[in-house]
Formats: sequence, structure tokens, C-alpha cells
Amino acid sequence: MESVGNALRALRYLGAQESVSVADLGRHLQVAPSTAHRLLSTLKEFDFARQDDSRRYRLGPAAHEVATRQAPWDVVAAVRPHMEDLAATTRETVNLIGLQGASIVFLDGVESTQTVRVGVRTGDRLPAYTTAGGKALLAQMRPKDIRALHPRILAALTSATITTTDHLIKELDAVRARGYASNLEECVDGVYAVGVAVVHPTRGAVAALTISAPAHRVDERRADLLAQQLLQANTRLTQGWR
Repeated sequence: MESVGNALRALRYLGAQESVSVADLGRHLQVAPSTAHRLLSTLKEFDFARQDDSRRYRLGPAAHEVATRQAPWDVVAAVRPHMEDLAATTRETVNLIGLQGASIVFLDGVESTQTVRVGVRTGDRLPAYTTAGGKALLAQMRPKDIRALHPRILAALTSATITTTDHLIKELDAVRARGYASNLEECVDGVYAVGVAVVHPTRGAVAALTISAPAHRVDERRADLLAQQLLQANTRLTQGWR
């Protein structure tokens, strides 16, 4: 039972971190490096963990599959028709995003039919602070809880990425004030996104809904239009739950 408990604790730790080394897990679980290595190797064998080029471990596809299937009352199925409508209206890619610790996972997506488009990334995982959907969900949290999840200095994915938790807290204040989050090339060069938290009346923030488009196609006027279309779709979605 102790080994099962350690494996589950290891899985939860992986879910709360961007990546983990054997030494990181050993310190967290207070076990020997050899034990931490065996736990990670077992999780990797069953696809609950994967190793990147730096030999660090991240959540694997099996964990993402479980997260998607077990999303509250199947949020994917509940939101999918609204995603399809929004993608048809905007002609851009629409994604559904879940928050896991300090990271987001793409739960579902409807890809734009335009020749130049942003692809869906279902199953992928990214730092929440670099994405519109992640910021929309972090904005639902208290600042002290956000600080507990993040180091003071944040890793940059592009030249536009927020790189300090202080800056992130200020950005989340702005997200709350306007009701949606934006991401102008903060995660991927050349990609613009806007996101809103999907809030259930009894379950709270269960996911985020986003629209992603090539940045060259989004000027200030279109950015505002996409935000309004997203907010309207989210209102229609959540009103159906009341």
C-alpha cells in the first residue's frame, strides 16, 4: 500500500509541476533517489509520465486521457456544441482548457478551416501563465494561491512572456476587470488568443474556453470582436446550466 500511495503522490506532484527530476521527486516524497527513479519509470511504462530531452519527467498521455474523461460531469461533451458554433462563427480555432496545478492541459479543440490557422493541441500541456485560457482560470484564484503555485521568476517561452509573478498578479487583476484574458505571442510566436473561464453555478470554474488565431489576422478591432464573440458564447453556455 505504501508503494501505491507513493505512486499516486508522485502522479499528483507531476500534475502540479511543469517538469520533475528524479531528485525533485525524491525530496518531495522524502524517499531515496533509487525509489523515486523506480516510481517514475513505472509511471513512464504505463504512459502516465514521459521524459523530455533533458531527462526530466512530465505528465504523459495516459494522465491527460484520464483528466479528459473525468472532467466534471463530462465538461467536454457539455461544451463541445458551443465550441463548434463559435468556431463556425469566428472561423478561428476554439479550444477547451483545464487547469492542473500551475499548468494547463488542452481538453478538446475545433480547428479553423482557413488555410492559415492555429492547430488544435488536445492533450498538450503548457505553463498556465503563458496562455489566455490559463490566465482566465488563474484569475479565479486568490493572489496568495497563485504565488504558492509559481516561483518569483517565470520561464519565458517567447520575448512577450510574462516573467515575474508580480507582473502576473497585475495581469490577472486586468483579466478580472475586463472579464477575459488575452495572449499576444506570449506562448508561441505569431499566435494570438483570447480566453474566458467557464464557471458552473455550483462547481465553480471548470475549464476555460479560448479562440486562437494567427497574430497577423488580429488587429485591435478584431481582437475586441473576438473577445465579445467569446463572452457571448460563454454566456449562452453557462445560462444553460442555471
